Amino acid sequence: RDVAGGLSVVVLAEWYNAEVMRKIKFFDDNTQIWWTPQTGGGNVPALNALLASYGIALSSGVWRGSFALGANVAQVKSSSSISRWPAGGLVFRHTMQDEAAS
Repeated sequence: RDVAGGLSVVVLAEWYNAEVMRKIKFFDDNTQIWWTPQTGGGNVPALNALLASYGIALSSGVWRGSFALGANVAQVKSSSSISRWPAGGLVFRHTMQDEAAS
């Protein structure tokens, strides 16, 4: 009800991408075996389920880069992107590097 009444919502999400998870497997000195992460930085599928009723969805892409908003610069180390947004909503766009491609 609050959102429908004009409350602004900001969602900062991490990422979930099976291809990237396979690329970042690591050797654990304690167990002496290679490990592949079981999840990405966040549970994006669950966030998408939560945001679906608002017409919002996050992608499976993984992005990095930086952007400026006014005098402020933000460094994005690893993030998903917005794949669906409600008509009439405000979205700021910026080109970043595709983590899955590297």
